[in-house]
Amino acid sequence: MPVTDDIYRAYVTKSVRSRCSKLVYAYEAVETWGAEFREKLDKPKEDGGFGTMEATFMEAERLWREYSPAYKRYRSVVKPGKLPDGRRNIRRTRLPEDSETTYRKRLRETRETQAANNEERAVRDQRIDLSIILWQTLRPVLHALGKRLSKKGAAIRELQDEGMRQEIASHVDGYSPPRDSISAILDRAMLEFQRKILNTE
Repeated sequence: MPVTDDIYRAYVTKSVRSRCSKLVYAYEAVETWGAEFREKLDKPKEDGGFGTMEATFMEAERLWREYSPAYKRYRSVVKPGKLPDGRRNIRRTRLPEDSETTYRKRLRETRETQAANNEERAVRDQRIDLSIILWQTLRPVLHALGKRLSKKGAAIRELQDEGMRQEIASHVDGYSPPRDSISAILDRAMLEFQRKILNTE
């Protein structure tokens, strides 16, 4: 449907003018390039029109950067710091060839990458913390336990304790204390590991 003056006035409200300022600037331009922009709006893609809203917005952004006096090229591409006029620039670096769409997409991808890196770092830090707990807390406990269980039959006798047997049975169905010393020592060490690391004591 052709865009008439009545349709334009009815739908291009103050809100639209604020949110789509570059599109409004290109459409209302009185120069030759503005007339060419409006002409393409009424054409299908196969006849030289834009075809999609994205293509329309990208062309409007390009025209705005090229012709609008409000566009400050130096402000868009410099790094955070001071501008030539002495004011502070807090915008992130923008490449000269960036459109508004590609610029925002690149920033979004950068934020997503940083978030993923932060999550990986948090997982890595958590593993390091667990390793510290393992060596600083559990190591001396296991050493003391090993010395106590080194006596012949000590591990088997400890696992015969009703409370200890029930504690293991709550995790292992039908648990029965092993009769050989090595298996008994390993079961007792597993129980100690559970108590200290998982705080189930």
